[in-house]
Amino acid sequence: MVIDLFWSTFCLTSDVEAQRVREIVSEYGGTVISNEYSADNQSILQQYGISRRIYVNGKIVEVSPEIEKEELRQEIENAKIKI
Repeated sequence: MVIDLFWSTFCLTSDVEAQRVREIVSEYGGTVISNEYSADNQSILQQYGISRRIYVNGKIVEVSPEIEKEELRQEIENAKIKI
């Protein structure tokens, strides 16, 4: 299971969301891998063109304004079923 997290410190919502994602990933121990991409790094922003987004196993997770912990847990569980 892989979570790709795109975030930026310039957006308070994104910063809160990133912390929630980190907390959830830690709950799963080594079974969930998290890749973080900070849009604060201009080369990351230019390469991907994404400042805020979450993917679970390559599938975009729709979030607004920021993802709730239970919603992310559910996305992870749903992705496990599809494996």
